Amino acid sequence: MLDWILKGFLKLLLIVLLLSAGWSFITQLFAPAKRQTASAQTQGSSGLPPPLPRSSTSVPAAKSNVDPKPSPAPIQPVSAPVAGAAPADPPPADPPEKIPPPPPPIDQTKTVLNATHEKIYFQLQSAVGQGTTLVVRITALNNDVDRMIEISSAPWSKTLIYDESGSTFLPNHVAVGNTREDATKTRAMLVAGVPTDIVLKFTGMPIVRGKQAVREIKLLQLDVALFSTEQAYRNSFFQPIAMCTPMFRNIEIRDDEAPRQATPDKPKR
Repeated sequence: MLDWILKGFLKLLLIVLLLSAGWSFITQLFAPAKRQTASAQTQGSSGLPPPLPRSSTSVPAAKSNVDPKPSPAPIQPVSAPVAGAAPADPPPADPPEKIPPPPPPIDQTKTVLNATHEKIYFQLQSAVGQGTTLVVRITALNNDVDRMIEISSAPWSKTLIYDESGSTFLPNHVAVGNTREDATKTRAMLVAGVPTDIVLKFTGMPIVRGKQAVREIKLLQLDVALFSTEQAYRNSFFQPIAMCTPMFRNIEIRDDEAPRQATPDKPKR
């Protein structure tokens, strides 16, 4: 009997707790709406009072000790037309950049006997054929600091001549001043302001009727490498400071006739 009463009391207590929890949930669920309504009513009641009606008599404003500055006149736009005046011309547009004209084409028939590269003036002096040998002489004038020049006579060198038929000939010997080639390369110092002779010798030229078959050099080009004096002193010739290729065109080959032997004078008796 006591157990039954205790169990009933616990069930009743549990029901009361559930009812109180549900009531609290419902109260919290509807509380925001009530709060929003109350806040709206509070704002409406505590708002600013309505404006007073206008009176028929206006109270004059107190004069200030400082006179107000007059408002500036509105600035007229620059583009606004003026009555009775001609419309202004638009500003001139910038002139387009002028493209330099291309260089004139090279006249292939013109004789070219000099060229300037790396401040070195090359002047062709003569092209003389004797038998199967052709000798070309060129003068080089260095207008800069002292430099060493190198001209190669190797089979892969670009120092060569072209004849009228387009055939090419490589020099067999190259001399700069009194320096001859060493292992197909000729190196010599070009002193500033001192003309230096360059001699190209071509051997084994073709012969027709006792004279060289090549009568004109259509193109002669030199493959020149330049080295500084410091490189020359250290014998460092792996990287030249400059490369140049002087070209000469339409050079007439002159035959070198053997000079006649002078007849000795008869001794006087």
